[in-house]
Amino acid sequence: MHRRITAVLALGVLAGPAGCGLSARELAFVERDDVALSVPAVRAGADAVQGEAHDLAADTAAAIDGFVGDVVEETASVVAELSDHRETRRDGAFRFYGPFDDLHGREVAWLVKIDDHDDGATFEVWVGPRGADEAEVALAMHGRITADDDRRTGEITLAYDVIDRHPDLRPHGQRLAGAVTVAFERTIEVEARVELRFAEFVREDDDGATWSADDTFVHEREAAGGGALHAVFRIDDATTEAGVIGELGVSQVELDARWDASAAGRTRARAPRSANPESALSDGDLLLHECFDPAGGLTFRELNEPYALDRPAYGFGDAATCVFADTDLDAL
Repeated sequence: MHRRITAVLALGVLAGPAGCGLSARELAFVERDDVALSVPAVRAGADAVQGEAHDLAADTAAAIDGFVGDVVEETASVVAELSDHRETRRDGAFRFYGPFDDLHGREVAWLVKIDDHDDGATFEVWVGPRGADEAEVALAMHGRITADDDRRTGEITLAYDVIDRHPDLRPHGQRLAGAVTVAFERTIEVEARVELRFAEFVREDDDGATWSADDTFVHEREAAGGGALHAVFRIDDATTEAGVIGELGVSQVELDARWDASAAGRTRARAPRSANPESALSDGDLLLHECFDPAGGLTFRELNEPYALDRPAYGFGDAATCVFADTDLDAL
């Protein structure tokens, strides 16, 4: 039988606020693997041609995996730690834990609310300044999960406006605003689909560059190792990007990528002129196709006309080397 994928939370009988004693048990909670994103990284040698759309897709997946996955992983750890205390109180089906000051010395306090049942849980995670009481914490994450021996499904919402108030909690020091709702479905065989709904989301890096999204992203992982990504986002300064995207000052881009079990695949970047009014897309929408081998080196690259006519040396290779057709990128 497959093992049940759950976070083990020790609900002990330590001395503490009033509440009924609970024995140690399993409680389903979100895991990092539930929301993990990745695109095959470039491993090709220095002489291989690397794709700008492929790099942008891989970088985008890695960035999201950081500011979503890191927060989920941290939250799961906090829930496990707070559950070592006796519950503070109950309100209907919800058990309350906290607010308790962070156990690692960070300048925050945590409150966790959990309603668990046989096959999952509904939960809320609140955060405030160290020493805060219940009236001083704000909702940073809430969601639900259903988990059994074979499948995990759920949905969480991360409130980055709340998280960003506490510098100790900012993933990699980034400034974040807005919200992301993540719906996921994952099997024990590691097939997964993650849907991310961004709402007025903005990420600001240390150098002041911003990346924003107000759209729905989709990421799929296949049991055999293949996968796919769809993403639409804006960057404040396209000159930070290499190649044609940077040269033309593209600020909004739509990315679609698909790869097989060997990590060979295809990436497509679209840049609508209407969404890039300050760019150099004077000849209409930009469309870039790339196909890559298992090491990430390009085997085919093509720009649409008339941009291709202005860059005769940019396109190369044979479309027959592509393991996916352009239409295969429309499946998500």
